[in-house]
Amino acid sequence: MTRIGCLADVPPGTMIAAALEGRPIVVANLGDEVVAFQNSCLHAGVRLSEGLLNGAVVTCRWHQWRYCLRSGEVLTDESPYATFTTFPVDVRDGEMYVHHSPRTTITARPDVAEPR
Repeated sequence: MTRIGCLADVPPGTMIAAALEGRPIVVANLGDEVVAFQNSCLHAGVRLSEGLLNGAVVTCRWHQWRYCLRSGEVLTDESPYATFTTFPVDVRDGEMYVHHSPRTTITARPDVAEPR
């Protein structure tokens, strides 16, 4: 696990960009849970840290692709992807620690051709 920062720096309903072993991630405080996920939209690579957080869903600012932060599910119907990369987060004594092993990874939808 890597210490990312203080929970107080990420109030409920907000998110911050961070890095996990040099990999760009986002840490979001959903109010009842802190989650971490890749900082790149699967569609065009736009930073998800600049997107809109609404509950447990982040929406990319460019083409409005949507991602469920609790399940790792890609919510955009036209996406060839079923899931994206998320990481478990532990909060201890007000500090946030992100696990190095992903909770979910990028997978293709079973009903579409393999993404390129």
